[in-house]
Amino acid sequence: MAKSLKTEELDEILKHSSSIDSYLEEFNFVFKEMAFKEYMESLLLKYNMRVADIIKKTEIDRTYAYQIVAGNRRASRDKLLQIALAVCRELEEVQTLLKVSGYSPLYTKVKRDTIIKYGIEKHLEVSEINQLLYEYYEKPLYEKD
Repeated sequence: MAKSLKTEELDEILKHSSSIDSYLEEFNFVFKEMAFKEYMESLLLKYNMRVADIIKKTEIDRTYAYQIVAGNRRASRDKLLQIALAVCRELEEVQTLLKVSGYSPLYTKVKRDTIIKYGIEKHLEVSEINQLLYEYYEKPLYEKD
């Protein structure tokens, strides 16, 4: 039963909880989110991709890309979006990758995020989404050479 509780229900239970210790102990399963490295590895396996494929699609520096995927370096939200756009096929995968990395998911009320979401839904390449951002005077994910 507890595993199917909605966020609002958990909020209400927390609000009326007399002890943070008992709440954290009872609902500890909620906090066991998959780490970035594990999720990235599962995506690479799912889509039969390698880090070299990410590098080709994003033009991120080879060493930096390997460090990010291995979980040794924390990428900026934009670098992470580049990687997500190169690997993920579905919006929900991009959103999850952002969340497990500690970044906010794409938000439709933010113009830039909306353009990125549109690109994901239309299965555009990273470079095509970057071009759309330029065209609509939004900060690109990366600067063109």
